[in-house]
Amino acid sequence: MESRFLIRSEHKDYVSASACVDFGELWLGGESAKSKRKGNWAGGFNGRPGLAEDIFAAIKVIAVTRRPQAISGLLHELRSFWRFLDAFERYLKEADGIRKVDGIAMIETIHGLRWLRPADGSWCAVRPEKYRSVLLILQMSRRSAGLMPLHWPAAKNPNRIRRVDTPSRAEGVTMIKLLTRKAHAIWKRWDDADSMAEQGKSLVGLSREELIAGNVTEADIHATYREVIKVSGEPAPVMSTVAKIVGFGKTLPRWWPKKQLGQPRAGQAINVENDLLPGLYPTGQDIYCLALLFMARTGWNPTTVFALDCSSEQTWFRKYGEDYVWIHSYKARGREWQDTISPVKSTSHCFQIIQKLLHRTAPLRERLKFDAGRSKFPELAVRSPWLSINDSTTIRVLSDENLSRMRGFLSDLVRAYNKNAIDKLPVFRPSDFRDVFAEVAHRTGGYSVFLTQIALGHKSVNTTRRYLRSLAWRKESEKDLNNLMTTVFEQIEVHRVIDFALLRASVDGINVTEEQIARLAAYRKNRTYSGMGCTTPLNPPESIDPLHPRDGTAVCAQGQRCASCPRGVVFKDSLSHLAKCLAELEWKRGNVGDVRWYESSDSIDMEMIQATLKQWPEPEVTQAVSQWRHKINIGEHRILIAAAGVH
Repeated sequence: MESRFLIRSEHKDYVSASACVDFGELWLGGESAKSKRKGNWAGGFNGRPGLAEDIFAAIKVIAVTRRPQAISGLLHELRSFWRFLDAFERYLKEADGIRKVDGIAMIETIHGLRWLRPADGSWCAVRPEKYRSVLLILQMSRRSAGLMPLHWPAAKNPNRIRRVDTPSRAEGVTMIKLLTRKAHAIWKRWDDADSMAEQGKSLVGLSREELIAGNVTEADIHATYREVIKVSGEPAPVMSTVAKIVGFGKTLPRWWPKKQLGQPRAGQAINVENDLLPGLYPTGQDIYCLALLFMARTGWNPTTVFALDCSSEQTWFRKYGEDYVWIHSYKARGREWQDTISPVKSTSHCFQIIQKLLHRTAPLRERLKFDAGRSKFPELAVRSPWLSINDSTTIRVLSDENLSRMRGFLSDLVRAYNKNAIDKLPVFRPSDFRDVFAEVAHRTGGYSVFLTQIALGHKSVNTTRRYLRSLAWRKESEKDLNNLMTTVFEQIEVHRVIDFALLRASVDGINVTEEQIARLAAYRKNRTYSGMGCTTPLNPPESIDPLHPRDGTAVCAQGQRCASCPRGVVFKDSLSHLAKCLAELEWKRGNVGDVRWYESSDSIDMEMIQATLKQWPEPEVTQAVSQWRHKINIGEHRILIAAAGVH
């Protein structure tokens, strides 16, 4: 009889998998599970059957549509709360003789307050996301029981994270090259197998005498295996099926070819697992390689890559001109679509990776429509490009449970490279590719938070700021800190002043030339009315300054429109000037007619300035704009009317 404490995942990708998570520990306690988890086990805890019973309905509502890994994560969060309750009750036992919490009505504000802010070292402060998850379950349970909601304090995300070095841009490029080299080796293996199958002759239908006298080659075996697939209708027939159709017994006959000298497995017989299946389909190692290369090129997180839906062309890409395509996948955590642009023809870029995988694995997906038991997660497999087959019985699909093996694949790749490399690669994790991508996007986008937000597919600019802050702390390794201090003292010694732009370039490993320093000085000198710089002040776009003479000497007269100009350069100290321009435009909108406002470029300029200001924290922007509004209202600042926009 199935335990009533089990929660079965009803996520659309795991319906047939019957994946369950047992929450019985919440009733019985966690001591008995210690031996199962070893290093991942944080310690035992007491069972609380009353509390578990009260909140189990809410747990099921929240968990049932999640992936199995996410349901396990929810159990882990509740274990942490159970351990906190144990520690908190031990802390108060002597003072108050407090009763054991074993019901939803017994949870109070003090529990949330102390879980966030420990009284002493009896327990650790909870992580904000874990705190919010448990609080949601408690609030739902109290609402169902007709109780007042809890007034726990809000959990704030920390400004700092644990210092763990993230790979540099150069190290990321090196890893992409290694993965690309392996991808080309996969394409070559398939091409070689296809070529042998075309050149070889099928053994199906030949007599025993013809087989013995025929000098059978490896190419013949490849051709025969593909003929057996057609005859049997099985995309990955076992050797016994091959023997039955060709006409020999269980033991391989003497005429069966072997691998030649100089080849891997030299002297061993050609077989299904090592030769024939890898010549047709991706192996597990192939899929790890290609999925990681996809992550490196897109900056997507692993879950978004695994969720790529290729059930039809419309579900995963659309054309973007003649030479490029948009590729898109659903990001479940952000509840939005993530996209990327890929060249059509490059064999190691995203579009060709997926196209090649879809072509190779099409027979496997077709088989799963009639034989779902061949895959652990058939609903996911029938629409995923990330299929592999290492033997004739099981069709595997990439999912969250493969992340540990992907980390192992990267570790092996780094270890092999470092044996002969002078510049050693650090440890790589699948998530590191997104960090490297974010760093490159932020730097090449002129350190624009807005552009980085678009590149990463974040809904909120605040999410991007937190991500970049975390990334900055991870970059602050001991080596980088030493470089920073060395550069600071060099600038003080030589220039008697610290130039933060040059300091940033030095820390990022950029060698700044004298020409670039002179150009930086020109940017700083030639600030516009918007507080921005310009890459071509003597040759502005016609859409920005249509009356400009284009004589090579006149400077652009539309300095208040720099936020709308593609050649404008935003500096960190541009905030006050951009806030001034926004306050002026707000005043204009309130003092001119709607027809004039919307027919002019002022309305567009206001939208672009508002978007540009999202690069700064919202409180700073609000304060700066408010100061300029006040100056305008009291007459301290007069509005620039001379250039009221392009009409």
